[in-house]
Amino acid sequence: MSDDDHDATKKSFHRQPEFSRLTDTHDLPQFIYPDTQPTLKITQPELSEWTCYMFGGAQSDGVAWRPFKGQEPNWFHRWMQKWCFRCTWIKDE
Repeated sequence: MSDDDHDATKKSFHRQPEFSRLTDTHDLPQFIYPDTQPTLKITQPELSEWTCYMFGGAQSDGVAWRPFKGQEPNWFHRWMQKWCFRCTWIKDE
């Protein structure tokens, strides 16, 4: 067996994967570059300037709830919550 035959046999046993011979990154399979996969973007909704301290809670204790911007209740709703449930609505400054 000559040296040329030995080199050819050696190369066939130690074959590299197909994607190692590619030169451009756009030719590579998608599983190599995860940034080509679809992504999910999560955004935080904007909160209102109103805060509701529920069921008699003060600013330092109790349960506080802040609705999304544009979904805060009107003055009558806030007044009825204060009168019926002792919920206090305070607007940020």
